[in-house]
Amino acid sequence: MASGEINLFAQDLNGNTCLHMAAKCGLPRICWEITQKNKGDCVRLVNVMNNEQQTPYELIKNERAPQ
Repeated sequence: MASGEINLFAQDLNGNTCLHMAAKCGLPRICWEITQKNKGDCVRLVNVMNNEQQTPYELIKNERAPQ
């Protein structure tokens, strides 16, 4: 990995990837950009489960719009 690059497949202590975090924050455009990285190879991140057995898709579909 070159200096300054981000490992998009890295997971934090809770098993969350950057895609999980973008989904939790309700950032669909960022989610799209992440999945398109590496010629679409990062689309595999959509199936990664965190320690709570949640995929990024499950997190973003459960996000509620601010009231």
